[in-house]
Formats: sequence, structure tokens, C-alpha cells
Amino acid sequence: MKSNLLIPGAAAILLMCSLHAGAQTTVRETTTTTQPVETTAVQPVEAAGTLTEFAPDGMVIRTQEAAAPIRYSISKSVVYVDEAGNPVAREVVKTGVPVTVRYVKEGDRMIVSRVIVHQSTAAAPAAVTTEKTTTTTTTTTEGRRDRDHDKDKDRHHDKDKD
Repeated sequence: MKSNLLIPGAAAILLMCSLHAGAQTTVRETTTTTQPVETTAVQPVEAAGTLTEFAPDGMVIRTQEAAAPIRYSISKSVVYVDEAGNPVAREVVKTGVPVTVRYVKEGDRMIVSRVIVHQSTAAAPAAVTTEKTTTTTTTTTEGRRDRDHDKDKDRHHDKDKD
């Protein structure tokens, strides 16, 4: 008989434990609301002028529109191209060269991502060949003076004979 009592008692204990465990279960519901973030694409701006200073980290360009030269920072991925879009060596970029820069404004800085190098509009001076011609004119006149001199010589010669 003892074994029959143990089974219903164990079942009752199990039933009580499962009811107790179910009473402690808590469901939490969290609602998260996200606000759409406005992003504005930064459009590059172009400026054309003459390069007045050039360094690995920046450049200064004088434009017709601005009263003072404008300083630009150079990005690490800057591209140097000619007017047709063909890549050119960085060494082509020198002070005095007309350029157009494409940049984006980040705070106070203007970061250049593309430099378009234009052909110089000033024509190179043509080579001038000058030829120096020197003309020397020697005029010999046999005039009265020479004849008179010869006559005087003859007279002195005649006097010596006398």
C-alpha cells in the first residue's frame, strides 16, 4: 500500500510545482519606434582659377569671382585629370597652371576630390631668330690732297738735285 500512496502524492507535488512555475512567467512587450533619418547627399561644387600654391595636403586658387585666393584641402583619393578626363601625373600640377577643382564642403574646410588641369591659354613666345649684319664701307678717295702731296714730294726732290 505504501507504493500506491507514493504515486498519487508524487503526482500532486508535480502538479503543484508546474502551477507554481507557470505563475511566475512574465511576458514583457517592448515597442521601439524609429524616426526616419534625413540624409542629404552632398553635391560636389566646382571652382575654376589659377593655382597659386600647391602642397601635398592643400592648394590655393585665385578665381575671378573671389577677391582673395581660396585655400582647399586635398583628399587622399584625389584624382588629377586633363580636360578630356584622362589621368595626368601629379607633377603636371604646378603654380600658375589654370585648374578646375571639384570639392565638397565639410565644416570650414573644402575637400578637393578631383583636379582638372587645363592647357595654358597663354601662347608660348615664338622663337625669334635675329641675324646681325655688319656692313663696313671703306672709301678711298684720291683727291687733290694726295696729288698735291705727290707734287710737293717731287718739288723737294727736284730742289735736292739742284
